[in-house]
Amino acid sequence: MEYIIKKSFFFNLILNFFFFIIFISYRECKFSSLIKSNDVKGNVTFISMSRTAETRLVSNVILLNMSASHQSQCINKCSKTANCTSYNIFKDSQNVFQCQLLSENKYFNSNQLEKIVGWAHVSLQSIPCDRSPCKNNGTCQPDYSQNTFFCICLTKYIGEFCETELNKIISLPIKNMGCWKDDLNKAMVTLEGSS
Repeated sequence: MEYIIKKSFFFNLILNFFFFIIFISYRECKFSSLIKSNDVKGNVTFISMSRTAETRLVSNVILLNMSASHQSQCINKCSKTANCTSYNIFKDSQNVFQCQLLSENKYFNSNQLEKIVGWAHVSLQSIPCDRSPCKNNGTCQPDYSQNTFFCICLTKYIGEFCETELNKIISLPIKNMGCWKDDLNKAMVTLEGSS
């Protein structure tokens, strides 16, 4: 009986330790969507990054070139560097990570991504922009400080999501010296002409 109790005690102890390790691992891997989040528990700041393999963002705005023994050092340095929203990373022949910290990312400059074997581009993940909320080929611009986004519309579209074609508005009589605001006062367009 004593052997069964000891065996059961140690089994429960090992099982509880295993679940504790899983809980700690889960807690440390739980992410929010901001790189400079106020959601800090202890000394951990939660971030969510989006990695694009075999790709590098060609940027004229490199905040810092650095070498690191582990890729987590690049994430850490980016999270502590003002204006850093992404980085390019490459593991060289000496197994050292080469990182380029950037103030631009794939959401702002998707046309500057280039395929390069061995490189990866890692951007602060912007969940609203991942869903492509901007209509009519509008460009989604994340606002990291507010955990939101805004759309930059092509010339002939307006609206919060670039959902309204400007031609439809131009066909209306022009009033108020050619100024127009949408119902939410979010966009203001100056139309040529006057009434």
